[in-house]
Amino acid sequence: MRRTRASGTAGTVGLALIALVSIAGCDDAEICEAGALEAALGVASAGDVVTVGACEVLGEFTVPAGVTLRGAGAGATTLRVGEGGRALTLEAAPVGSASPTTVEALRVVSDGCAAVVADGPGAVTVHDLTIEASRGVGFAAQGVTALVVDRVDVVGAIDPSALPSSIPLPPYTCATATTATHGVVVVDTTDAHFTDVSARNFAAFGALFVDTTVSWAGGAIEDNVGTGLEIWGGEGELDGVRLCRARQGTLLVESYNGLFAAGASVHSNGLAVCESEAFGLMHAGATGLHEDLSVTDNAFAGVWAQDSAALTLRGTATMLSGNGFAGVATIRTPTVSIANARIEGTDTRTSLVGATGSIRAGDGVHLVGAEEVTLDGLSLPDNDRVGLLLDFAGGAPTTLAVTAVEVNGAGAAFGALAQNGAVPDGWDADVTRLGMTLANDADFDGALDIVEAIGPSCLPDPSALATGGLGELVGR
Repeated sequence: MRRTRASGTAGTVGLALIALVSIAGCDDAEICEAGALEAALGVASAGDVVTVGACEVLGEFTVPAGVTLRGAGAGATTLRVGEGGRALTLEAAPVGSASPTTVEALRVVSDGCAAVVADGPGAVTVHDLTIEASRGVGFAAQGVTALVVDRVDVVGAIDPSALPSSIPLPPYTCATATTATHGVVVVDTTDAHFTDVSARNFAAFGALFVDTTVSWAGGAIEDNVGTGLEIWGGEGELDGVRLCRARQGTLLVESYNGLFAAGASVHSNGLAVCESEAFGLMHAGATGLHEDLSVTDNAFAGVWAQDSAALTLRGTATMLSGNGFAGVATIRTPTVSIANARIEGTDTRTSLVGATGSIRAGDGVHLVGAEEVTLDGLSLPDNDRVGLLLDFAGGAPTTLAVTAVEVNGAGAAFGALAQNGAVPDGWDADVTRLGMTLANDADFDGALDIVEAIGPSCLPDPSALATGGLGELVGR
């Protein structure tokens, strides 16, 4: 493979190079010289296509608004940037223009601040890319009006089987980046569409959306340290995405396969969440609606909501299995609805947040202080401590509808309990208790320990990006 390096100027080029640049808009003008690519992009205008050949080109390049940069395929064409800087900067095409700024069919390798950065406002399309970042950021966008990203694989430098002894801590900046911290980061983007995109092996976030409206269909966010996917503010639509194996390592801050916060509204369909070293899904001041959700084998709670407006789980394919502490836990979340779900095999774990400093629980459903509760068509077998725990936080629910709920357990496991408040008579008339839960519930006289909300210091806070933008993160 040929390798060339950008000279840093495009002003002194030979006659042959000038001739090549003059036809840069033609699909058959394949460029393999860094200076030629720099010059071709410099004279290209909206609607032109600049084509890079099967080669490796070293340098930093800017794709002008409305121009397409096309490689010969991610396995054939490589753009590479060394320390500092960005491999590719994409200038968004104006709203209403005939063609978006586009990059496609190539591999981008970065040891700099960022591999690919899109700047708005306007339209940008990125597809059929492999992005490899040894430090800093894989793909970033800010202020883009219409962003389309599809068939993109974003890979960082973290080995999930052998985590480093130290992981970068915020604030994350280009100047201090020693490893790959962010796979995808999108800020203040009006309309972002991701299809079949993966992000893995990053040290802080697999994918982070701040004050952005995003839809993500297919693909996976896996094997990242800290947080897999975070949606901070804005709206998220997730369809058939995998969020798995968020790693905690030696960090004191918990890991999250998915974290939704700061007023975010998230709707998912067929979301798979698995094998986090701490939380599966965390909602902190966010609204979540999840249909046909699969949450399995997370070390701590499968689905957690605190200080959120509402949490809804529904769909006959909804399954939460083998999680720690709780399948579903809510604290100070007034509206909770769970329908047609199987929540099973919750293992006993210790939480350091509780009225006594720490509590041990293995609860299928653990609701604290919910005011409007609808539970329908639930199967809650083999949860270590209790299948269903309703704690009314000293008050009374305004709505409590518990229908077609079946609990089952062995040994000392409880089935369905309500406590700490005005418990409505007959609240459990449509609860079927099987196994030992019938006798255990009948003999129960007291109250089970309940969890409290976790503190802000345990939640990754990207608000600096919301106020300051991407500059410090991806380089000016």
